[in-house]
Amino acid sequence: IALEAAAPGRIRDVTVAQNSAGGNCHGILLRGAGVKDVVLDGNVCIADSLCGIALQDSCSQIIVSGNTASRNGQHGIWLQHGPSHNTILANLIDSNNKAYDPTYDNIILESNTHNNHIQRNTCRVGSLLRKPFWGVNIASSDCDSNYVINNDLFTDSGTYSGAFSNIGTATYY
Repeated sequence: IALEAAAPGRIRDVTVAQNSAGGNCHGILLRGAGVKDVVLDGNVCIADSLCGIALQDSCSQIIVSGNTASRNGQHGIWLQHGPSHNTILANLIDSNNKAYDPTYDNIILESNTHNNHIQRNTCRVGSLLRKPFWGVNIASSDCDSNYVINNDLFTDSGTYSGAFSNIGTATYY
């Protein structure tokens, strides 16, 4: 499932709910400054070659809630290149990074992502041979004013590095 709209194009006020996406590059991809006010609710993204759910290129005001991102080749949920003012809430993210060892995370924010709320998510390493590097990773110093609170990052047998990494600026956790 892909919603892409570079400015001045617009994709607004859309709900994507109760879908199953597997075996694709991305399970769900939202890309572009024109993508705004979208709700992703109750979707299942399993065994995609790249990411389960990706928010990229300045999309904003997205609610990602109650989804499952599991056994994807790279990240479970990936925010990259400027997404802001998004809420990642109460998702189950586990067993990601199955394609490469050890490189990818269950949830990652990088490259100028800011003012996002990451809360009440459950991140697990899973039982696959390859494990996610971090449960939640704020991977760039230009990621600022993000909130990472009340997440369940229990690591079972451990990720390669740990539950949470933050090199962002003004992160609340």
